[in-house]
Amino acid sequence: MSISIAKTIKTLRARKGITQEELAFHLGVTSQAISKWERDEGYPDITMLPLIANFFEISTDELLGVNVAKKSEAIRTIVANANAFYHHGDLNNAQRVLEDGLTEYPNAHRLLLELIQLKYELPYASRIEKEAVISSSIVTLERILEESNDSLIRNFATTLLIRHYKNQGDRQKALELAKKQAVMNASSTILLCDLTEGEERLQHIQQAIRFTLEELNGLFSRLGDYTDNNGYTLEEKIAIRQLGICVNEAVLGNEAHIGFGWNYWKRCETIAQGYIMKDDIDNAMMWLEKAAAIARAHDSLPEQSSYTVLPLKGCVFDHAKTTKNYQSSESEQFIKRLQNDVYDTLRNDPRFQNLT
Repeated sequence: MSISIAKTIKTLRARKGITQEELAFHLGVTSQAISKWERDEGYPDITMLPLIANFFEISTDELLGVNVAKKSEAIRTIVANANAFYHHGDLNNAQRVLEDGLTEYPNAHRLLLELIQLKYELPYASRIEKEAVISSSIVTLERILEESNDSLIRNFATTLLIRHYKNQGDRQKALELAKKQAVMNASSTILLCDLTEGEERLQHIQQAIRFTLEELNGLFSRLGDYTDNNGYTLEEKIAIRQLGICVNEAVLGNEAHIGFGWNYWKRCETIAQGYIMKDDIDNAMMWLEKAAAIARAHDSLPEQSSYTVLPLKGCVFDHAKTTKNYQSSESEQFIKRLQNDVYDTLRNDPRFQNLT
């Protein structure tokens, strides 16, 4: 091991104002072991590093004297390169970039999480193969939660772990973990709006607005699920889904499609499906035409630009990050969805033919 942590441990212990004996007690080792570490005559076992780092409330990288800023920048670059492939539908190269990054930074939590998320979306030859990947990912996610003190990393890992528990059939574990999470108004996204100042505060408020709109739209979609027998009639479910669109447009006006992309036009298309279930062809066509217009508008967005609408004025969006991981455009994906059997009753309608 070429990195010496002798000076780091000695400095951290002195800063905390504790003796070698007290540190030994907290770590469950002998004071002689601490003394040897601080004299640079030996090293802690590798399994001890997370425990020592957690005790001093630092990362294992800081404990080992790694240039954290340089490593963080390198990891951000790796993730950006992987995302560039991902957003163009090249999942294999995205996976390669992340795995190469982990060769250089074997325990980088951010890279592990990005790879786990990507592997969840990869196509598998069989359900058994995917279940094996999910089981392996759960082990890694549980380890990350034990090791990391970083709130962003922990939130990312928790979100993935809840999804993996659910898909493994362990609903109880998923529920227990979900119930431990902060309520929406206690999340860092909301709290930072009043704990920061100036430009930083503005950015957090704008981020919170986008976050709230996304969450609200998701909740409207769940409430308006046509297959869910939740006490709402079909007409009410359609109205609920329409309300979600209205909320977006009330806040963002003609820029409502920016930053929401695929989900936004798909929600309009789903409303059209509801009207087909009601045999209301005119309204179905109106919402399909709206979905098509949103998909086209999204395709015409520049790679990167800023909102002009007042609540998000100046807030930068990245076109690639608002696009589903398809190699084809949003408009092409919309047309593919029109092949769904639900639209068979519209095949002969000239308005529908114009869309395809």
